[in-house]
Amino acid sequence: MAPPVPKEVVAKFAEHGFEEAWVTEEWNLFHEKNPSGKIVKKDAMAKLKEAAAARFPNAIPENVAEVLYPAFDPEDKGEVDFVAAARGLAVLFCSRIEIRAQLFFSLVDESGDGKINKAEFTKFLAFVNETQALGLSEADLKAMCDEIFTTLGKTELTLDDVRDVAAARWGC
Repeated sequence: MAPPVPKEVVAKFAEHGFEEAWVTEEWNLFHEKNPSGKIVKKDAMAKLKEAAAARFPNAIPENVAEVLYPAFDPEDKGEVDFVAAARGLAVLFCSRIEIRAQLFFSLVDESGDGKINKAEFTKFLAFVNETQALGLSEADLKAMCDEIFTTLGKTELTLDDVRDVAAARWGC
């Protein structure tokens, strides 16, 4: 039997519009399959590929999984907890890119200070590139990132900045 869902976990998801019943159901399923409370990288990658194939039929599932996984496991420990795994599925299955931007922002904001730097934003751009099948090269992504930061005149972006960029560039 899974341990009870911590209230702070319910609260984190409530911020993004997820109901407690959904969080509880996902928590219980996760812990049923992963009694340690963590999913190992190999299994997480398999789930990400499966979800990416279902959600983004024009994308290459392996590429989506590769760009998304580091956001869950930034220190490359080889395992992911429930919160990161559930956010990842929410990022993949949310239909609006603006909401995906918000959820992905919460994953890449490693310090939790509400700001992301160029390296963190590049992870977001790589994710958009793969899920939207834009076909941009790594150099194109770096140039786009540099141009966005230069245009905004900033060294770090807030969630509002990322939302604005997503809306302007991808019409969400």
